[in-house]
Amino acid sequence: MLTWGRESIKDHTTAVLELVKNSYDAGATIVVVGIRASGSATHNASITISDDGAGMSWIDVEEHWLRLGYSAKRKETFTRTGRRKTGEKGVGRISADRLGCVLEMRSQSDSQNTVGLAVDWRDFEHPGRDLESVSVQELSSSGFLVPRPSIWNEKQQTYDPPPAPIPNSSEKTGTELIIKELRQNWESRDVAELQRMLALLTSPFDTVKDFQIRIENDVAIEYNGVVPSPLWTHPAIEGEFELRSDGMVVGSVKHWRQDAGERVTTAVSIPFGQLVHPKPRGVSPSASINSVSCLGPLSVKLLFYPQRTDTSGTQSLQLSELREFLRMNAGIRVYRDGIRVPPYGDQGRPEGDWLGLGDRKARNPAGPGRPDFRVSPYQLAGAIFIGRDSNPELIDTSGREGLVSGAAFGMMRSFLLGCLNRLESQYHEDFLARTTEPEIQQLSPRGTVDELRIRLFDLASTIKRAEETLPGLGINRSQDVIEQLASTTLSLNNAEKAFEELITQSGVSRTLATIGIAAATFGHETQSGLDSVKAILGTVKILLNNEDPIDEVLSELDKAIREAEKVAAWGGFALGRVRRDRRVRRNTDIAALIEEILSEMKPALDASTIEIISKLSPVKARVFAMDIECVVINLLTNAYYFSMHSSNLRRIAIAVRSKEVLGRSGFELVVGDSGPGVEVGNRERIWNPLFTTKTNEEGKEVGTGLGLALVNAVVMDAKGMRTIDADPTLGGARFTIWLPEFGS
Repeated sequence: MLTWGRESIKDHTTAVLELVKNSYDAGATIVVVGIRASGSATHNASITISDDGAGMSWIDVEEHWLRLGYSAKRKETFTRTGRRKTGEKGVGRISADRLGCVLEMRSQSDSQNTVGLAVDWRDFEHPGRDLESVSVQELSSSGFLVPRPSIWNEKQQTYDPPPAPIPNSSEKTGTELIIKELRQNWESRDVAELQRMLALLTSPFDTVKDFQIRIENDVAIEYNGVVPSPLWTHPAIEGEFELRSDGMVVGSVKHWRQDAGERVTTAVSIPFGQLVHPKPRGVSPSASINSVSCLGPLSVKLLFYPQRTDTSGTQSLQLSELREFLRMNAGIRVYRDGIRVPPYGDQGRPEGDWLGLGDRKARNPAGPGRPDFRVSPYQLAGAIFIGRDSNPELIDTSGREGLVSGAAFGMMRSFLLGCLNRLESQYHEDFLARTTEPEIQQLSPRGTVDELRIRLFDLASTIKRAEETLPGLGINRSQDVIEQLASTTLSLNNAEKAFEELITQSGVSRTLATIGIAAATFGHETQSGLDSVKAILGTVKILLNNEDPIDEVLSELDKAIREAEKVAAWGGFALGRVRRDRRVRRNTDIAALIEEILSEMKPALDASTIEIISKLSPVKARVFAMDIECVVINLLTNAYYFSMHSSNLRRIAIAVRSKEVLGRSGFELVVGDSGPGVEVGNRERIWNPLFTTKTNEEGKEVGTGLGLALVNAVVMDAKGMRTIDADPTLGGARFTIWLPEFGS
């Protein structure tokens, strides 16, 4: 009893929420929470929870209410008004034990006699005592008052005073709980927190319209009255997304357009596989499908508040008011059938930032002027709407809060992060459209060095001219200045050499980073392979107990061998990169270099049933071989990851050919894959460091976000070009890189 009741609920406000949810499941339109605890010792204080729900008969009490772990809601899943019931564990009723020692319960059902009984929870605290031996007292007086909902006054824009309650009868049903001898004192801050939690119990986005909660207390009377829903003022960006059963994400993004001087709506229609990229599963293509069937259809509403003064016309609150509003209401909450599933979205609590937005922002604190902009936890409010019937794999934990962190939960997190990426991309575009500052042209490391070299040359010329005018200054003073100029010139020469070394080291760093990415892929495949081998060996152990297991055992061992081959192949490729040293610019056979990389990667690709289609025309260019390796390896490992999402044949196509652009000779490298492709809104963002759409089984962002950023750095250094579009043959993404020959 202690484990199920008192000890399973962390605080008294959560206990009240559990009892209010029971009223909701009873079909109530009004619940009144009364707290009488001002200036009294806890043994004299009380909490009353009364509603106008369906009530219970004596048979209901005997067969249902007094049977712990039993819930009639599993059979009768809807109320008479069509409301989906939320609780199914059959233990929420003993959350009253968390509030006080004694419970008096009175209930009136339709055309039945009134029920009245009392439970002293202390009677259950004796070790070894059977539940059946604990007596439940029947109350001689079972009459009570049934509350009525308050009426909204349109003219005054407030609720009228509550109408007088009505005595219970066979025509006026409901339930009243009186909890006495409270276990905890109630203070003003407790009532404030209770009001906040009750305000968020049902969706603030008007999903539930026939359920009202009223507080009547003598501890902090300023919180008395109908519990108001948060007033969601106009956000800078508002996104509504729906994940359909067919895997399409549809919805809209409402945002402020500076040029139009008004809010506009942009429609959204994106395949789930382009919005976000969860970790592929399994070895065979049929096992790799990241189907959303485990998750089921759901919808999301996201509101973004940048807390800046440059969004005039989009907010109705002062900045200070907005920040206070967000302090209380920021967070993404989960609502199932209109009722909140805590603790998701509660700021200040460890589980509150369940999407990891704080860590995500800390890892990449770019501002809105950058394509890889990230929102912070206190800039976002919203909700995700699920259902017990539409999302059956989103299962409650054994406690009173949270969902089991399984495949469906991880997919839900991934989906939310994908929707958030869409909002961030829109805000970045809007920010650039309204900013008055000219966009700063980002220089590559090599471009920065070239610019500094020009400035050093100009400075050296100025020094040279200064030396010619020195004789007129006098011998002693001229000598001092000459020595200083000579020292400065030497420093400039050393600086130029240092810059050249830095640009060389920049290339080396890209090479090392590429090795790291290859090693990270190796590490991922190692873990995945070992997990698969472990599972396979467990299956083999079971099969060996069969009468004739040989064929099945051999089949399972073949799977284990394929996993081991994949791990070994990736390990050989990753370690092979360490031996490369191609930091000298020289004439290079580009096709031969790519062919060499493909031959080294082929065992790893074969082990993952990925087919390589290559079309390599003879191309020779004077380049840094390590730069070409950087581009090719990162594009191929990227294609490897996304082709693993393919439900058909997994394929990667790579081609190279000579191509002249604007009179400059060079060559074009094209890499395509059979994966889900890149969503149009992300085709610029993915080149930025640390930006990723990859998630793991738990729905958390993973990946370095550096592979394509390294490719971009090489292209910028060489003054080349890069584009992304859809591969017309394979159906996934197609990356096209053009690089000039050195000196062209």
